[in-house]
Amino acid sequence: MELSHQLLTTLNKGCFELRKWMSNSPELLNSLPSNLLETSIVKPISDPDNGITKALGLLWNSNSDSLSICSNIDKISEKTSFTKREFLSVIASTFDPLGIISPIIILPKILFQNLWLAKIDWDDSLPNDMLLKWLQIIQELSKISSISIPRCVVSKDQCSIVELHGFSDSSATAYGAYVYVRTIQNNVVQTHLLCGKSRVAPLKPVSIPNLELCGALVLSRLINKVVSALNSLDLTISGVFLWSDSQIVCKWLQSPPDRKSIFVSLRVGEIQESTSQYVWNYVKSSHNPADLISRGMIPSELANNKLWWHGPPWLADPTDSWRSFSSHVAILAPNTVLVNTAVVSPLSIISECVSNSFKIIRVTAYVLRFLHNIRQKVADCRTDALSVDEIEDAEIHLLKTIQAEAFHKELEILRANDELNASILEVYVVYAGKHVTSGNPTRSSRTWTGLENEEANQCHQTEK
Repeated sequence: MELSHQLLTTLNKGCFELRKWMSNSPELLNSLPSNLLETSIVKPISDPDNGITKALGLLWNSNSDSLSICSNIDKISEKTSFTKREFLSVIASTFDPLGIISPIIILPKILFQNLWLAKIDWDDSLPNDMLLKWLQIIQELSKISSISIPRCVVSKDQCSIVELHGFSDSSATAYGAYVYVRTIQNNVVQTHLLCGKSRVAPLKPVSIPNLELCGALVLSRLINKVVSALNSLDLTISGVFLWSDSQIVCKWLQSPPDRKSIFVSLRVGEIQESTSQYVWNYVKSSHNPADLISRGMIPSELANNKLWWHGPPWLADPTDSWRSFSSHVAILAPNTVLVNTAVVSPLSIISECVSNSFKIIRVTAYVLRFLHNIRQKVADCRTDALSVDEIEDAEIHLLKTIQAEAFHKELEILRANDELNASILEVYVVYAGKHVTSGNPTRSSRTWTGLENEEANQCHQTEK
């Protein structure tokens, strides 16, 4: 209440009046003027449904502090014919951001995938066999709004222990992962469904173990997002437990990923790396709530399914009793490989192929021209013979490359604008496109670069 009054006072100073207040606290609503409440104009205060309002695409009942799915399926429940476009519109109209009712939504998604296999166009009517299945699904989808979902599943001020439990499963038609939160308060254990993610199996045939691995991958990504979100709320998580009912996946997670096919190795490697700090366990399929997503359920069955809303019953028991229902899986931690890298000079690569300094300069000039052309438009590309400027630029580029290797420390001193020993300046140095030397350099003072051809070396010996 103090926070709401501070907010109102602050905004009133700028002549901003907050309206449409809604809260699950009757004390807060009673402390606010009636004209600022959300439903005071639409419905009387005595109306028992006065606390229902839309919040982020869902229906929120502030009196019971519960959520429900908003659906418009009742408007089309009397239709007897549908096209593929209308079919997709109905599926998209059911908004379930947390994946709470995925076992219900997965049924029309699987049927919609069958429409693609039947190669039905968007404005074609559904075949009789598929239309019959769809009409049966619609009759059940109209009951979605009757499902009540508790909004508050954990309170950071009251719970002493908070654990996350993730389950994954797959079938030939769908796979998914779900996260449950387990809280302990005054020795009372409670478990609630937090969120989930479901996927329809790909049209390309994939083996069941590979689909189970895909479900485990979805779980690893989902659990990291949940942990990150809860950490942002300053909620301390005591432990994270991940569960799979596939013994093959558990064995894969215990072995190096590079010993398998590419499909398996990539996913196993990501799971091992992202969940190395969590605890993986094997669980029987009968105790795996994610198994419901692989089979699908109708709303009337899902609404009263305790396995779905609260997870397996043994989660409410002490941790030691879990061993009779599951087994621990020690996943292989990702290996840390130390790699020594060697920096190879571009000049050494060119000099291995070309020994003549004149050719090295021209090869370098063509390489620089190529780099210039790929950054320019076709009209600005250089295609004629090498110009004098290009050759000089190539020679300076080579000088900089050599000096960056031989005089690394001296160049760092120059970049720092520190004083450099005068004896060092006896060498002809190219720095930032300028010549740095103690005198006027001659060609003979550059013989150390190794870029002179045989004729230049002979001329230099003759001068001596």
